[in-house]
Amino acid sequence: MVRGGTAVLSLLVALLLPSAAAAQWTQQALDHQYDLAADLPLRNTPWVGTHNSFNSPAEMGPALSAQDSNQKITLVEQLDLGVRSLELDVHWFFSPSEGGFAPVVCHATGQHAGCTVEKPLATVLDEIRGWSDRHPDQVILLYLEDHLDSEEGYDAAARVVEEKLGDVLYRPSGTGCSELPLELKRGGVETAGKRFIAVSDCGLGSGARGDAPARLSGLPRLRAGLRPRHLRAHDRPLLRGQHAPHEHGRRRRRDDARRRHQARDRGTHGALRRGPHRARPARAG
Repeated sequence: MVRGGTAVLSLLVALLLPSAAAAQWTQQALDHQYDLAADLPLRNTPWVGTHNSFNSPAEMGPALSAQDSNQKITLVEQLDLGVRSLELDVHWFFSPSEGGFAPVVCHATGQHAGCTVEKPLATVLDEIRGWSDRHPDQVILLYLEDHLDSEEGYDAAARVVEEKLGDVLYRPSGTGCSELPLELKRGGVETAGKRFIAVSDCGLGSGARGDAPARLSGLPRLRAGLRPRHLRAHDRPLLRGQHAPHEHGRRRRRDDARRRHQARDRGTHGALRRGPHRARPARAG
C-alpha cells in the first residue's frame, strides 16, 4: 500500500509540475511586461485587465447580479495574478450595509435593475487600496462606469473616492471634464508618488458650471480609443480610422466565406459552373 500510495503521489506531482511551471512563467512574463512599459505614454501602454472585474459570487457573495458573473475570483486575487486594470460599475442604490442610498458596485442596467445587496463602493475601494498598500510600486488603472443619477449621487461617490484614494490618486491639471493626457507615463505617476489612475464619464456634481460639469473627484474623462482593450464600448465613437474589434472579425469572416463560395463555384479552368451536377456544355466549333 505504501508503495502504491507513493507511486500515485509521484504521478500527481509530475502532473502538477508543468502547470505550476507555466503559471510561474506567465507571472514572470507579466511582471517583465509591466516593467518594460513604465516609460511608454498611456496611448501605447499595455494593461492587463478584466471586464466587469467585480462581478462574481467570489467578490459579491449571493447578490443577484453576481449570479450572471463575468469573473470567477475576487478583485484582490485578480491583482495577485497580474491584473492592473479594473472596471467598477457604480450605481446610486439603496445599500443595506450603509443604511440608505449610497454608491454601490453592481452589474445592472442604467436604471439599476439587478442591484440587490452588492458591496458599496467604499468597501470595494478598501479592498483594492489594501492590496495597493502592500504593493506600493504598482500603478492601477480604475475605470468607474458611473450610473449615479443626480448631484447627490455624484457628490457621494466623489467623497468616497477622495476618502479612500485621495492621497495616492493621480490628478490631471485643469478642472471640469478634462481628458486623460495621452502622453502621461506610468513611470511618471510612480515618480509623483501616486498609484492610481482613475477615469469616469462626466458627472453632475455640485461643482458643475455650464457645459463643464464637475467630475468624480476631478477624475479625467476616458478619451475615446484609449479605453482598455478588454472594455467594450460599442456605443461610443472611436478615433478616426479605427474600427471596433468585433467589426474587424465580422468583416474577415465575411470575406473568408465569400472566397470559399467562389472557390466552390469555379471549375477546373476557372469557368463558372452551371450547377453542382450539370456537365459543362461542349465548346462550339
